[in-house]
Amino acid sequence: MYDKIYITLNKLAGQLGLPEEYLKNLAEQNIIPSLKVKNRLRFNPEAVQQALDRIAEKGNGNES
Repeated sequence: MYDKIYITLNKLAGQLGLPEEYLKNLAEQNIIPSLKVKNRLRFNPEAVQQALDRIAEKGNGNES
């Protein structure tokens, strides 16, 4: 029934090969989707990848 998963910032950074601080800044600016659970960020990797792809297409990946 549920096919969406949510992972930690650390796992997301590892999967994407990007710094945690960069991803955290993008999430805090609502540039990439995130979910706050008990004051900790969680991410759907597929949704984040789509958002990052849109950023890359626009050529403005230096958001933070």
